[in-house]
Amino acid sequence: MKTITFYSFKGGVGRSLMLSNMALWLADEMKAKVCVIDFDLEAPGLPYKFEDLQNPTDQERLAKTEGIVEYIDEFNQTGFPPADFTRFYLPFTTSKGNPITLIPAGNLQEADYWRKLFDINWQKLFEHDAATGYSKGLLLLEDLKGRIEAELAPDFLLIDSRTGLTETASITLKLLADKAILVGINNRENQDGLFWVLRSLHADPASRDLPYHLVLNRVPMQHGTGRKEIDPREKDISAKFLQRFESLAPIESLTERFSIIHSDDEQAFGEKLQQGFYVESQPKVQIRKDYWDVFTQVTKEYFTEEQWAIFERKRKAYELYYQAEFDTVDTQKQIDLMNEAIGYCDDDAFLYNYRSVLFYEIDKLENAIFDINKAIEFKPNNADFRYNLGNIYYRQKQYDLGIRVYKEAIEINSFHKQSWHNLSASFIDSSYLQEEPQKSQTLQKALQAAQKVKWLGENVYNLSCVHALLNNKAEALRWLQQALERKEQRVEHVQQDRDFASLRDDEDFKALLAKFSI
Repeated sequence: MKTITFYSFKGGVGRSLMLSNMALWLADEMKAKVCVIDFDLEAPGLPYKFEDLQNPTDQERLAKTEGIVEYIDEFNQTGFPPADFTRFYLPFTTSKGNPITLIPAGNLQEADYWRKLFDINWQKLFEHDAATGYSKGLLLLEDLKGRIEAELAPDFLLIDSRTGLTETASITLKLLADKAILVGINNRENQDGLFWVLRSLHADPASRDLPYHLVLNRVPMQHGTGRKEIDPREKDISAKFLQRFESLAPIESLTERFSIIHSDDEQAFGEKLQQGFYVESQPKVQIRKDYWDVFTQVTKEYFTEEQWAIFERKRKAYELYYQAEFDTVDTQKQIDLMNEAIGYCDDDAFLYNYRSVLFYEIDKLENAIFDINKAIEFKPNNADFRYNLGNIYYRQKQYDLGIRVYKEAIEINSFHKQSWHNLSASFIDSSYLQEEPQKSQTLQKALQAAQKVKWLGENVYNLSCVHALLNNKAEALRWLQQALERKEQRVEHVQQDRDFASLRDDEDFKALLAKFSI
């Protein structure tokens, strides 16, 4: 078990977010078993960083889980570590199905959490016992690490430390850590604080050789022409940041264990996890690469060459995807890049899905079907992939196949709005190929699907179409007016839509369209 402590002198610099990102990277990409500890006892918050813990079930479980404070309090009361260790940790699963175990600071739902915390006399707990030659606190924490290793068996133990020059920060760095990640931002108090901590570690024989990695976090990216680029001033920022520590180690040595992590405007509106290979915007590509730089440097000796080879192949594949998505506009060139990407990583569902979408755009539908079926093979419970397959069948006018696949997507995710919408459209279009009474039955199914779309807060245009086909003029005009008010369709489209053939000469229908033609 390798123990890595995340420390920052001040709060609000992204330390806990970095830990949670590393936990997800280790669990999801490197397939490592991970345990995380919230040792920021005075300001606990690590559980909030994991989106996978925010569902009601896990929140209820978290409310019943004790933590470090209760563990130490019980030891102080009885003189023995708690017998039942299961009370003090919470296993949960990432969105990709991999396990992480959380040991919280404590049960914040209990009113006596703060009393128990402030009752801990750290100086007394760690004072030297002449009779045994040790301190009770040291033995307790060594026993705790041993229990974590024996009962949870993680490959990595990640500790979120308290800020400042505190007893708990000293414990997590000097007593528990095999390696430390020291996080700061570009201001004087962060630089001085990290310097004081490093000086203290260097002065103590117990921690003098502790490996560490310095991270300058939340460096803004410059706005470029439609993009965000690296600010050319950051070289000077980095040099000045490292110069603060050159009395402790040579600049060359510091540079080798130093990284920058950038930020974008979204950080001002709320922290978000930055793991996984998929990114939704170009600035996120650089942030993702920054995190990978830190994580790979800190853990490079902990994985085999084969494990790193797997990760590097996937990283190369996704760098080609980033190039296709953000730097290329020609669809065929995008497909060429994705061919190369899948050559590096031929078992990745997202890459196949993305190439399928590209084939769909240039109407190579058989290629699109092959790729989306590969994506579904690797991720059978992904509703979006089945929705995309349904769209291909819809374009081919294979409505029965499309209906089947949209229903499969809805079985996976009953709130999948796009699938409900296109299911309704498929029923509508397939009704044109039918005779009564099957036609009316199909339109009733279209109506039910369209009503579900409305209930989910999506568009109502299909609802007006179905009512027009069922000769429900009042309802057709009612929902059409709402659709036009919400700009779901243009008047020109409605005028050409065959679903409104029965109303084409209707004066109320013409008046409604005239109203929105202005």
